[in-house]
Amino acid sequence: MKKVLLSLALVGAGFAASAQSFSFGAKLNNNLFFFDESQGGANYGIGLLVSGQYALNRDETFKLGLETGYMSGSKADFSTTVPFGFNGETITFSGYSKFGYVPLRATAGYYFVQRRSPFTPYVQAGIGVAFGSTKSHMDGIDQIPGFPPGYSFPEMDGKEGWTGFNFVPRLGFNYNMGGSADLDVYLGGNLLSVTQVATTTDTQSGTTTTEKSTSTEFALQFGVGINFGTGGGRRR
Repeated sequence: MKKVLLSLALVGAGFAASAQSFSFGAKLNNNLFFFDESQGGANYGIGLLVSGQYALNRDETFKLGLETGYMSGSKADFSTTVPFGFNGETITFSGYSKFGYVPLRATAGYYFVQRRSPFTPYVQAGIGVAFGSTKSHMDGIDQIPGFPPGYSFPEMDGKEGWTGFNFVPRLGFNYNMGGSADLDVYLGGNLLSVTQVATTTDTQSGTTTTEKSTSTEFALQFGVGINFGTGGGRRR
């Protein structure tokens, strides 16, 4: 029995000596979107991420992790003028849209750990999926140019549900604020390959139409947050 207990103690000690560290964090990030510029300019979004990472070696240079959160924002208002009628008339459509999505990503990073320095630069990439929706609104037109009085376009409201492939490359740094708390700052990109299913409802007639489309969207992303580590052999 004593030999068994001694063996278990040695195994436990060996596991503790080889176990690496975990870190958990929360980050506030924002996106400056560049897609749809022809429809009125860039788009903006802000969100919150929570993440966990596991260091694969004692120096904590290689880390794997998971992250999720919520991102929301507004696409730029759009206004489009098109020819309409037989006498050179034009008609202008305008509106806006808002979006929200939940990312679920696996991450891998390399950390340039420096001895006796609180500053740790890193490169990281995340890959996964995003689940979201976009709500849009198009203003109505009270009177169609060139048509008799009473001819109009009603307001239109739509909602697009989508699922997208999500890839996020980052360059950043951690700065130790004392103890196990690190300031985390990064700049990167956010690539979404999105399949959308759009449902549009005519507010006057109640008629609903559905349309499916695929698009690729890219954003610059800036984030700042705090990580808390536990265990491991990080060198300060």
